[in-house]
Amino acid sequence: MLRTIMLLPLNLLHLSLFLLMLSKQTGADVDKSEDNSSASSVQCPPASFKRFKELNLSAWTEHEWYVQQQQKVRFQDDYFCVRAEYKPTEVPSSFEMLFSATPDLSGFRNGEERFFPLMTTIDDMEDPSKQSLGFVEEQVRTIMPDYKGPIGELWVLYAGPTQDNYSYGIVSGGPPKRSGENGCIAGDEEEIYGSGLWLYTKDPIPEEGTIEMLREKAKELGFDLGVLKNVPQEGCTYT
Repeated sequence: MLRTIMLLPLNLLHLSLFLLMLSKQTGADVDKSEDNSSASSVQCPPASFKRFKELNLSAWTEHEWYVQQQQKVRFQDDYFCVRAEYKPTEVPSSFEMLFSATPDLSGFRNGEERFFPLMTTIDDMEDPSKQSLGFVEEQVRTIMPDYKGPIGELWVLYAGPTQDNYSYGIVSGGPPKRSGENGCIAGDEEEIYGSGLWLYTKDPIPEEGTIEMLREKAKELGFDLGVLKNVPQEGCTYT
């Protein structure tokens, strides 16, 4: 079992409100995320959808990732300069994942970064592309004593160009079970469990054509590209 820690930019007030909302609505979110293909002619998840089961975890975690486009999600407020970084810990096969964003190009609110630890768990190391998302329990017990987790999923759907050198990738909040106008969607802005779609690149400003290639790949996987919004990286100052 692999455990990684993701740190999101949440201040204490935001965190408390988020946990209160989560404790009341997670169950409802799970119900909402059930397969709704019967309500539409589109089959969701589509037959073309699959995880990137051949994921090379070492190559995936060896450098920072910059988000170029993503779906809006409930647990994220800011959509400028979004990036993620895995850092090894003293525990074998464990990583801290620093996930950061800014409200605009001028930097973080109040001039400082705010992080809160989330943890992903890989139960089957033969398939590291499938991860469960939850909180680090000791960090939330004082605010949410009944927390049992998980609150969601993170799935790696695609990475390339080679198994030893990942310059781009696609991550989702799980299978896209909801029908959209032009494909399937992994949750929506009001859901937590099973929601989200992110297009990653190794460089803040990727080579020309990379983003379009990732969009086409996401479309092949059955996603509705209408949920993706641009994440500005040009002009960002990274700490």
